Amino acid sequence: MGPLSFLVVRFLLIINPAAGRHRAGERGAELLQRLERAGHVCTVEETLGPGHATVLAASGARSHDAVVAIGGDGTLHEVLSGLVQPGAEQLAPLGLVPAGSGDSLAMDLGIADVAGAALRLLAGELRTIDLARVDFFEDLGDAAPTQTRYAANVLAWGAGARINRRAEGMRWAGAQRYNVATIVELIQMGRGTCAAKIDGQVFADDLLGVASLTRFSGRGLQLAPRAQLSDGYIDLVQIKRMSRLQLARIFSAVFRGAHLSHKGVEWRHAQSLTLELGPTGELVVDGELLTCSAARITVECDRLQIFS
Repeated sequence: MGPLSFLVVRFLLIINPAAGRHRAGERGAELLQRLERAGHVCTVEETLGPGHATVLAASGARSHDAVVAIGGDGTLHEVLSGLVQPGAEQLAPLGLVPAGSGDSLAMDLGIADVAGAALRLLAGELRTIDLARVDFFEDLGDAAPTQTRYAANVLAWGAGARINRRAEGMRWAGAQRYNVATIVELIQMGRGTCAAKIDGQVFADDLLGVASLTRFSGRGLQLAPRAQLSDGYIDLVQIKRMSRLQLARIFSAVFRGAHLSHKGVEWRHAQSLTLELGPTGELVVDGELLTCSAARITVECDRLQIFS
């Protein structure tokens, strides 16, 4: 869907002060100055811990014209969770200021800094993008999900989950922590497997699996180079187990998005899929690591209004 014009007077700025080695606070202050200089009314809220951004977004959206997430992928996911719920309309349009280690959606949207984010917010132009609805189950035969999440970026399992967990302990590496964690995973690749069942088919030899709405995941990694934000599909990419040398070559190609032709990589579009990871399974949803026995993933087209 093309851009929509939207008049914004009152902004709610939600800042994760710990994001990006604490640079999110500086970016939030700069954005506040730019918006107030243009005559807008702004409310600033800082998160106090995990889940707080969701509460702030849900409680503050109705008294503001737009909500802006200032942080990384995790902050964006929490704010999104406060604005979008199953069967309900989005509470308010979403803006974002990248201040994290990955910033996948911001990279796809071409938002690199505060100036770029402010330009989009002040122009008031919205576009709609797809979201992935993720319903979690103990077993796919269960009548109702145990929880439902929405994702705007990337879902990952197998090595993707291990890389995410490792990267959480590497915040000293800044924006490169996902790349550093990936290199360590390559070195230690023999320690983990990725036995998954996708749409009923068992994939016992996978090393890593992702289902992505964005081209980028992590800092500059184009794991799903053919993904588009509003095409109605999620891109499924599976990387098989292979030698460390072959994986190193694929890792190098991922930065260019040139890995899909490798014989050890499988790629396809999907509008929905089921995923079974077993009782000890883990799934990364937009940077958040969650336990997951089974999930049903469904693309909801044009679900999110976002400043672009």
